[in-house]
Order: sequence, then structure tokens, then C-alpha cells
Amino acid sequence: MKFDKKIFFCHIPKTAGTSLRLSLEQAVGEAAVVPSQALISYHRGRYPPLHVALQELQDKPDFRLFRGHYGFWVRTYLPKKTLTIVVLRDPVERTISHVRHFLADGKMTETDALESLDQGRLPGADNLMCRYLGGPP
Repeated sequence: MKFDKKIFFCHIPKTAGTSLRLSLEQAVGEAAVVPSQALISYHRGRYPPLHVALQELQDKPDFRLFRGHYGFWVRTYLPKKTLTIVVLRDPVERTISHVRHFLADGKMTETDALESLDQGRLPGADNLMCRYLGGPP
């Protein structure tokens, strides 16, 4: 896979985007990715806050891939002709995956998850895909 354009991968959590992210990273090379793996490691394996990632972006004008759990609107900070890629997933399947992730990480118990769902509340942010695609928070 080879791209001539700069790329923004708006990685919405639990949409099965990790494989695509890895392919994009491999295609452009680690040195051209923002936020860098070093910056992610510094933030305990998580994407850094947006202002930190944007600072690294300013320090690396030759970037080829800006990726992370950042909203679609972040593209306003990127060069005009940046290719934006987003993976969407059936909302019900995405929510089930998100709940399973919380259970596997021990962030909640199955009883808490079921209680939340019975009360009409989602254990995670509702309409997460819409929030990522909408305007700034």
C-alpha cells in the first residue's frame, strides 16, 4: 500500500480499525507517524491529549500519517489536501464490543453492565461514532 497524500486516520474505538491502522503505519513508516510510538508510550500506551499530539505534528511537518482516537473535526488542523479515513461499524455491534472491552479490562462487572443496560443507559459513551464525527467537544 502506497499513498502520496498525507493521511488522517480518525480511529473511532471498537470499530475494528486497528488492522487498518497497523497497515497504514507500515505503509508510511514509523518515522512519519504522529503521534509517535514514543509519545504514546509516554502516555502509558494511550493516545496523548490532542494538544500534545498537535504539538508533535508542528514539530514534524513531514508527517505522512496522523492517527488516533481524535474526532473528525481534527482535520481542520491538518493540511487541506489530507486524506481522511474513518471506519464505521454497525452501532449495536460496536456497543456490544465496547461493553465486552469494559468487562475484559475489569472496568465494570457483568452485573453493572446489565443493570446499566436495563436502565436504558450504555456503560460507555452513547452515540460514540456520532460524537467522533460531529463537531468539537
